[in-house]
Amino acid sequence: MIFNLVIMLFILLIHFGSLGTALGYFESFPSLIQLGVGALSVIMKRLDKEE
Repeated sequence: MIFNLVIMLFILLIHFGSLGTALGYFESFPSLIQLGVGALSVIMKRLDKEE
C-alpha cells in the first residue's frame, strides 16, 4: 500500500516535471524535485517509526 503511494508520487513528479520543462517552467522543476524528496523523507521517517 505504502509502496504504491511512493510509486504514484514518482509518477506525478515525472508527469508534472516533464510538463513543466515542456512549457518552459525550468524554475518549477527543481522545486518539484525538492517537494518529492521532502515527501519521501517524511514517508520514510513514518515507516521507521511504525517499525
